[in-house]
Amino acid sequence: MRENAAEVDYSEITILGNPALFSEWRIDRTTVPPGLYLYELRHEDEDWGTPCQVAKSILVNFYGTVLTTEPLELVY
Repeated sequence: MRENAAEVDYSEITILGNPALFSEWRIDRTTVPPGLYLYELRHEDEDWGTPCQVAKSILVNFYGTVLTTEPLELVY
């Protein structure tokens, strides 16, 4: 189940040199305000405390959600 973006708590972080908001919840994209970009973080199999991948969507090893005001350059 995904949460409403307006109803979860966020922490301010910097990701790939960009200011961002981080939440440990999966966010419903349809609830994200216009002008914000949603990304999900994945943690490693052996280390649940450290994110290792940023992507538009994460299926397994979900770590959290990031909202930014600028698009991130993702390398796959």
